[in-house]
Amino acid sequence: MFIAQISDMHVREQGAGKIAGVDVNDSFVTAIREINEFSPSIDVVIITGDLAHRGKLPEYQMVAHLLEQLKVPWYMVPGNHDERDAILQVFGHLPYITKGEGFCQYTVEGYPIRIIAMDTSVHEHHHGELGQRKLMWLEEQLRREPEKPTMIFMHHPPVKVGIAWMDGIGLLSGAAELADIVRRYPQVKGIHCGHMHRTILSSLGGVPVGVSPSTCYAVTLDLMPEGAAMLLAEPPGMHLHYWDGVNVLTHRVFIGRDDESLDLIPLIPNWEKRLALVRQGKGIPKSLSSRDL
Repeated sequence: MFIAQISDMHVREQGAGKIAGVDVNDSFVTAIREINEFSPSIDVVIITGDLAHRGKLPEYQMVAHLLEQLKVPWYMVPGNHDERDAILQVFGHLPYITKGEGFCQYTVEGYPIRIIAMDTSVHEHHHGELGQRKLMWLEEQLRREPEKPTMIFMHHPPVKVGIAWMDGIGLLSGAAELADIVRRYPQVKGIHCGHMHRTILSSLGGVPVGVSPSTCYAVTLDLMPEGAAMLLAEPPGMHLHYWDGVNVLTHRVFIGRDDESLDLIPLIPNWEKRLALVRQGKGIPKSLSSRDL
């Protein structure tokens, strides 16, 4: 099973211009196109928050318009730039967008791996929280399917990443309680987030934590105490999660890159012998390798 995770698109209304030198809408369109064309086919897309830049209705209308091009089933959770009322106006028809609880959490069934979406957003604030009701809901979901491999997706990472100004608007409560929960439920294979606009790897309660890059601009990697708040136009990206039936493997995929690739097969004269050994699960003798590599 292949899951594409895109995050922090920061879509703007028509004609609003660039952010940090990046046309955020065009970058989102590129991500959609590459997901549609990816081989092997992607099964589902998870959007981990900050769909819109300012949480305004015209921005979500633009998001909906652009998502019409996506040929893969998709799900989303809100981020700190998102506004619940505007999301409800545009996406309230989606069955998983809850209308009464005050937060958007749900479980996606029917795939080889179970997907649980958590809402870390706090109304009118940029930081994130996981309160008692949200965590009780999570534990209830995990208790129902203790044998089903599960991935958790949310916006704010439950770990500090060392970028001071971003940690200041990180998950300010609920991380320790989340760690206690995932320790009790070994079916959780990973917690996957956005918000930081960088690829970051960590762990919580013995479970891998992955942070996806943004489809648009990046947060500058400044690990100095009270480092400057800065953005830069690094290559945008997404995470591709591959469930092989035993493990989740995550690849960072660059968006919009057209780098020249090199076909190695013509440079390996014993390719067929080498391929046969690979298929048998055997090692490759150096005598079968090209001296040019």
